[in-house]
Amino acid sequence: MQAAEHNGVFWPRLGAGVLVFRNEHVLLIQRSQPPYRDHWTPPGGKVEPGETVLQAAQRELLEECSIVAQHYAFLDFHEFIDIKNISFPHHYVVLNYFADYASGELRAGGDVADAGWFCCHELSRMAVTPATREAVARAIRLRSA
Repeated sequence: MQAAEHNGVFWPRLGAGVLVFRNEHVLLIQRSQPPYRDHWTPPGGKVEPGETVLQAAQRELLEECSIVAQHYAFLDFHEFIDIKNISFPHHYVVLNYFADYASGELRAGGDVADAGWFCCHELSRMAVTPATREAVARAIRLRSA
């Protein structure tokens, strides 16, 4: 997912992400593409035309991890902006959900290098995308409320 370009002007791209929890573990994927190649992040990607943000989050989760989740709730949104990056100019607006694991055997698919279930304390030692630690902490607070 890259910024859309028209006549040399870059426009924001809309994306969807989901933090899936299975007991005390959270599902993260390792990116194989820029930006943030090799960093861990929630599953997600761009919203396709005619698709709601929630549908995009569900589709990306299935494509990237072979996982189905339930009890989706809106979490937050983040913007990732670097339009001056010569090799990969981007501007994303990503709406994030959190959900509970429902079914599926975890398997990294699509453009995902790896996928795994992690205890939240492991995130402090991992290379994660901006805002991932904060989003996980926020989702944990909301789940326990």
